[in-house]
Amino acid sequence: MLRCPITENGVVRIISHPRYPNGPILPSEVLAALSALYTLGTWEFAADDVSLSDEDVFRMSSLNHSDTVTDTYLLGLCQKHDARFVTMDRKLTTLSLARPDVDLIVRI
Repeated sequence: MLRCPITENGVVRIISHPRYPNGPILPSEVLAALSALYTLGTWEFAADDVSLSDEDVFRMSSLNHSDTVTDTYLLGLCQKHDARFVTMDRKLTTLSLARPDVDLIVRI
């Protein structure tokens, strides 16, 4: 399984928000829970080593909505690291990638 700074930061930001259900949970507690999760299974850390401006990875002319920027970036990161993107989003596509690949997305 792949983990990266963007998803880690997002989890901490959302779960430690005062209005999160059953919250607030301190950021340090969320990080401790993530650390415990990482002891389960095999996790690979993926640095933020792609750029949205990299035309070998992204086709930015196909990125038409600001609300898909992060997911598009994460799809490119997964593609670079030969990983899959697991989501519940039924509308997400890989059309903004230079090499669109429907098998990159795993819908749950």
